[in-house]
Amino acid sequence: MRIVFFSFVILFFSPSIFAQDYKSRADLKVSEGDYTGAAAMYELCMRQDDECAFHLFMLIYEKKIEPEYSEQLVQIILPLAQKGSAEAQYYLASMYNQGYGVEKDDEKAIEWFRKAAQQSHQEAIAHLNTLQNSNVTPETTPVLLADSLSTITARIIPQTHTPTHASTKGRLKASPGFIAGLNFSGISGADFSPKMRNGFHIGALTNLRFGYQNQSSPGIFALLPQVRYSRLGFKIDDTACNLDYLSATIFLKLYVVSGLHIQAGPYLGYLLGVSPDIIAINGPKLMFSDLKGGLDAGVSLGIGFDTKVGFTMGAGYLLGLSELANNFAWKNRVPSVSIGWIF
Repeated sequence: MRIVFFSFVILFFSPSIFAQDYKSRADLKVSEGDYTGAAAMYELCMRQDDECAFHLFMLIYEKKIEPEYSEQLVQIILPLAQKGSAEAQYYLASMYNQGYGVEKDDEKAIEWFRKAAQQSHQEAIAHLNTLQNSNVTPETTPVLLADSLSTITARIIPQTHTPTHASTKGRLKASPGFIAGLNFSGISGADFSPKMRNGFHIGALTNLRFGYQNQSSPGIFALLPQVRYSRLGFKIDDTACNLDYLSATIFLKLYVVSGLHIQAGPYLGYLLGVSPDIIAINGPKLMFSDLKGGLDAGVSLGIGFDTKVGFTMGAGYLLGLSELANNFAWKNRVPSVSIGWIF
């Protein structure tokens, strides 16, 4: 069952995780001036991420990489333009206007300038008016290029599916990630004196940020679904009693200042296994294995900090509200610390 669970997590999250990794590595190479290396990275993630595709287009368009890439220009920018990106439509029109990477075609230039202009793209409006209302030839029509890669990227993504005039509203930003950390678990409700024991947890998450516009205005609320494999338990004298859970938690996060947040949400755990099978408590022996297959429900509380680069850290407390089994009144009590990465 564990193998099935982790296989599902890997298959579900890996495309977007790898795409974000390639993009981050490509952005780093751009900052180092390695444009050829950046182009290779952007090419790997362009099918999952329109931003990667546009980054690659701009490297080629601004002639920062080898000329042989220029034949790929139209294959890269056309799908973005067809999706409705005004910025992509403007650059595709400019290519037809100049005959850059494609054969010169006034009609297609006007067609794509018009589509971008309908989304209030100011440069497209100016060029459309010039082409339609003057005798200036395509060879002498000025085409305004991007000042920088970062300037264009800020405009391309919000416009990929919505017009410019509607892009001021926040959107839902979904970011997958992973988490790992330490548990300091114990139980309450026992008629003996159990000790806390150290355990661990590892899992996958998705950070759903509401009202996101950009890094300066990311919104203050988020939902954080998590799936974890956790080792909980307690100690009796020197004997470690292990409780291995597969759990799901849905946190509501409130960002207080920048990346600092508090979070709380319901928790549900399924007890995959226990060890040892038999434990001795004050003399009598109990079948500890009878707990296997039980459900645990409770509330999880926490505080954390998400950095802008993706690294996240936090501390939490799991308050079990259900008994571990009908004949055991024990309830989980688990402080924990975690680190992770949100892509």
